[in-house]
Parts: sequence; C-alpha cells; structure tokens
Amino acid sequence: RKEFSAMSKPEVKRCIAAYLTLTTKQPHKRKYDALVAKHERLFSKKIHHWPQFWPWHRYFILKFENMLRAIDCKVTLPYWDFTVSWKQPWMRAMWDEDHLGGSGEKYMKYCVMDGPFRYGKWHVTPSAGGGCLKRHFDPHHQGISPRVMTLGTYAFTKPGHIHMYEKIISVYMHSWVHVTMGGIMATHKSANEPSFWMLHSFADKLWGNWQQRGRSFKLSPFAKMATLLSEQEGKDNYTVADMVDLADLPAANDDGNDSRTAVCYDGFMSVDEAYQSAHLHALPVPRSYATEYSTRKSAIRDLYRSIIRTKGEKSQFQRMVREPFLPGYKNF
Repeated sequence: RKEFSAMSKPEVKRCIAAYLTLTTKQPHKRKYDALVAKHERLFSKKIHHWPQFWPWHRYFILKFENMLRAIDCKVTLPYWDFTVSWKQPWMRAMWDEDHLGGSGEKYMKYCVMDGPFRYGKWHVTPSAGGGCLKRHFDPHHQGISPRVMTLGTYAFTKPGHIHMYEKIISVYMHSWVHVTMGGIMATHKSANEPSFWMLHSFADKLWGNWQQRGRSFKLSPFAKMATLLSEQEGKDNYTVADMVDLADLPAANDDGNDSRTAVCYDGFMSVDEAYQSAHLHALPVPRSYATEYSTRKSAIRDLYRSIIRTKGEKSQFQRMVREPFLPGYKNF
C-alpha cells in the first residue's frame, strides 16, 4: 500500500476507476453498500473502543481492498498520511478535480461539485440517504505535524503502553481528521467518504509502525485475545488475535477457507529511521525497547522542548495531552 501522493498517475486512475465501479455497478455495489452500512450500524459500539478499534478496522479495510481487487487485481488501497502538508492540509493535489475533488460548495449545501465524486455523478449509499457527497473543510485547520506524530509515538517506550498509544491515534489523530473534514466524514456515515478508507489505512500503518519496534510490540496484548471481531462478513469468523500480523493475515474472502495474505506498506521505518525523520540524528540503533528508552530519552525531551516553543505544533501537542494519554510528559 502506497501513500496517495506517491502513486503514479496511472495508479491513481486505476484506483479511482475501480472505486467508481465498486460503488456504482452491480453486483459489486450491493456488497459495497452492505459493508458501508455495517460501519454505520456499529459506529457507536465496540469497533471504536478498545480492543477492537485497530483489529476490526484492519479487517474492515482488507474486506474493502478485496472488493477493489476483485475488479482490478493491480489495485491496492492507498493510505493518506495527514502529516504531509500539515500547515495547509486541504491544498494537497489529492483534493483537486483530477483526484478526489475538493470541499463542498456552500450554495449547494456543501455538496462536492468537482472531481469524480461530484454532484450528479456519484451518490452515497442508500443507508446514508443516497444523496450527494458532502464535505466542509475547516479553512482554519492545520494538520498534525510529523514532529508531533513522532513525539506522540515514541514517548511511549514499552509494549504495555499500547493502550495509551491507541488512544492517541484513535481519539486525537483519527477523530480529529474526521471532524475537521466536515460533511459526511464527520458523521456516523463516514465510510461513504472516499478518503475514509485511506485515513484508516494510515491508522493501520501507524499500528504497523508500532509493531515493527520488536516482537513484544508486535504481539502484546492482541495476540492472546480470542475476542471475536464484531459482525463479520460471510463465513468469516476471525478474532482480534487473527488480525495481529500484517505478514500473515486471513485472506478474508468470504468463502470460509484458510487462505492467507500479507499486507506491506511502503515507507515503513525502523525506530532509528523514524527518529532521523524528526531530525534526531547521531543516535545509536536500539537493540531493545529498554535500550531505546535509555539512549533516546534526552532526544525525546529535546523534541518536546522544541515543539512547545513552536507556534502551531505547541497547540497540537496541548490538545493531545489534554487527556492523560501521554505518560510522564510533564517530566520532559
């Protein structure tokens, strides 16, 4: 899976074409409508709470990707890295008429009027009312900077911190993007928004980044959870534990067989590379999370001190720690 802006023009064209076929042509549309309605129905239930948020959405976007690939086997689900162009998130090329289209127009009650999902050409699912796609981008919104993202990730130094890290991603970062996009994305019908799938692909990649830090980070605590995922499709009967390993996932093809699949994200970074991307150079490569903490504690502290002196990033970080998600941040 590639970041949307890293896709070539032919790749973008194929992906959008497959999405349009899936969402407008039978028999594909029938399956798509049912999948989207499921998210709408379960919105206020377990799928947005621990421990289902990451595993359930990993399963959900895999089901969606399978539908796209049934139409065009060369298509994979892109992800939307919302830290790119964070100062002007709505100015990215992905929002122009050749990609996903832009914000809705006020005179049309915020229906999107350009791009492949424009008014009169594309409609949301029957469960969402069947009308136009609506967006209302917050013009004053700044995205989440890569430095704040790095601090929000690597201030957690032990596998047991995953519950707090999951809250940072699901509540602060993921939900914030939903709300600031406005329109249908800010409602329980959000799975109708084309960028919804890319946002959740990025959230899944962030979990994957965490898992790459070591075996304990990868497995703990989900690998021991026999909890069934909520309301699965067809003959699927998967547990939270089944969704742990990106390199060994159930194929989730609705046929009840035991075939397996693997998902790989481009841009996967090691811990050391992630620190370097935040301009924290010349630090030894950690051999374990304990070594990581001891060798990088001063670097985390320096990053924190820099962020709280930087307009924009300071307010982002303050929102992130408004609730007690980040352990020990006052000691930085």
